[in-house]
Amino acid sequence: MKLGTKSLLFGAHQFILHPIFVAIAYTRLYGFTFDPRIWIAFIVHDWGYWGKSDIDGKEGKTHPILGAKIMHELFDDSTLSSYTTELGAFSIRSRMWYEFTLYHSRFYAKNDGVQFSKLCYADKLAFSVPPMWLYLLLVNLTGEIHEYLNDELKPSLTNQIMWYKSLKIHFHNWILDHKNKTN
Repeated sequence: MKLGTKSLLFGAHQFILHPIFVAIAYTRLYGFTFDPRIWIAFIVHDWGYWGKSDIDGKEGKTHPILGAKIMHELFDDSTLSSYTTELGAFSIRSRMWYEFTLYHSRFYAKNDGVQFSKLCYADKLAFSVPPMWLYLLLVNLTGEIHEYLNDELKPSLTNQIMWYKSLKIHFHNWILDHKNKTN
């Protein structure tokens, strides 16, 4: 079984737990939302990890596309505007929910030269929602810890705890540095 699939089934991106953690993080950052589209984005934004051989590598970086396509098909208005040319009639479809989901990825937002979405900040903060013991258990069950530690450090418990604490601080600082500049 590939690492991305394991992550969705019983790892850091577990399909039940991770959306809950993202929802909690989103509420901490922006307040509670009743918008069902946002709740669905919490659920589907990482489904693209299915079948990927890595999380942060070449394949894993493309994971937001599936969730973005799902959100686009479900919620983006197909009649935003219409126009006719000599080639025929066309309609331009809204991309709001596609972009909300796609740009939860810092890779895609930077690559496309756009702002990170609110989902991006919630997704990063979601890392610190579960207790450390649960998060480390999940990433050890899947073997994700080896990718996260880049195999430079042996994944001993001491190294994992130091990595987790430093990454938690890094994400909190990153959110503080970027969130108010874009929202």
